[in-house]
Amino acid sequence: MRLPLSWLKEFNETDLSIEALANLLTRAGLEVETIDRIGIYSDSIVVGEISEVRPIPETNGLHEVDLLLGSDRQGTAVTGAPNITPDSKGSRVPVALAGAILLDSKSDNFALTTIKTREFRGVKSSIVLCSEMELGLSEDHTGVLLLEDSAEAGALARDLVEIPEDCSADVVFDIDILPNYGRCLSIIGIAREVAALTRTRFKLEIKAEHIPSDPEAFKVSIENPDLSPRYSGLVLEDVKVEPSPRWMQRRLALAGVSAINNLVDVTNYVMIEMGQPMHAFDLDKLPAEEISVRAARKGETLYTLDQEPADKEEDREAPRELDASTLLITSGDQPIAVAGVIGGLDSEISKDTGKVLLESANFNFISIRKAMSKLKLKTDASTRFSRQVDPAQTVTAIQRAVHLLQEIGGAKPAGSIADCYPQPEENRSITIQNSDISRTLGVDLTDEDITSALERLGF
Repeated sequence: MRLPLSWLKEFNETDLSIEALANLLTRAGLEVETIDRIGIYSDSIVVGEISEVRPIPETNGLHEVDLLLGSDRQGTAVTGAPNITPDSKGSRVPVALAGAILLDSKSDNFALTTIKTREFRGVKSSIVLCSEMELGLSEDHTGVLLLEDSAEAGALARDLVEIPEDCSADVVFDIDILPNYGRCLSIIGIAREVAALTRTRFKLEIKAEHIPSDPEAFKVSIENPDLSPRYSGLVLEDVKVEPSPRWMQRRLALAGVSAINNLVDVTNYVMIEMGQPMHAFDLDKLPAEEISVRAARKGETLYTLDQEPADKEEDREAPRELDASTLLITSGDQPIAVAGVIGGLDSEISKDTGKVLLESANFNFISIRKAMSKLKLKTDASTRFSRQVDPAQTVTAIQRAVHLLQEIGGAKPAGSIADCYPQPEENRSITIQNSDISRTLGVDLTDEDITSALERLGF
């Protein structure tokens, strides 16, 4: 799982250094495999002193730039920035070395790009002169950022600029989540873990739209509650399918998820933040205005979202074959999704979508594992469901998603949340003696220590 540091800090107040936090997580069983320092935070973005600028013949304003990079290092870059000319000799500029990750200034959406060696008109270069936008400092990409003339060649660029609070750059931890750490497959889950490890406050403060639940709001039935304990759904109207705002695209990209459109992006956003997978169906494409969760029957098939649509039926891939080991979401008794794994192609959100059924459900983790094995398919949703997800958060996830959709103008609720929960789990109280805790941990703790730790975690 990819963990953007800025997102983590919305829920936790730790002031540990990047290296100290990575070491702490790894020792706690959350192995940090890599740390990506993006934009201005990168160790591979240094000060370069321009030693010479030469126009590249037969090009529209491109220049070949020689730079001193400190410690007897030199490099050559190609740039079309209007503020870099032959008169720029002696100027100090931020230089991204090979391997640095920058914000892509050429993309309409938020995207990242990794610097690699390239050749243009016979000029081979593995470095790039950076604009403020590429560093994540602002939206300005009209020219290369010019640093103070006193900046020392080879110094880290991040030490010489003022980093704004709304900086688009970030530090991202790539964490290997063990099978028994399913609780940590979300930003909130890891934030709670960090709070416990660092004795800092866990801030569970997410904005959600209060929407009442009504079992009759939309017809939902569950064939076997042991396989699907809970199914919550909400009809959305006045849907406007368009690109998500840049801040949401940024968060998703840093977390390793590609932006698709505002509806789908919100479901992915909530999944990453809360750990609750969601799905959006085009309501007008469903066979009936009802949902049933049941096991697949012999001979049933389904085209899934990972299969490419085709103009001609003969060019279409074969649908996925299903059996009783696969749990389905159906409408009008026709399969529309593999429960907890992937949606169906025929109910996909499109630019013409006007109404949506927003799904937030819970499925038996063993059933999901069987479906993954049968279909040889692993998704972000199935990864979480296969390690158990708390059924208590299905409604909260919908309320969070609705808040985000209303914030970005994507849709509004058409009524109440349909919540089918045949066998609700009761809140449990656990009684335990201080002596039992100390004996299990091998550490003597006072009542105050235990109470403080639990309160920091929201108990």
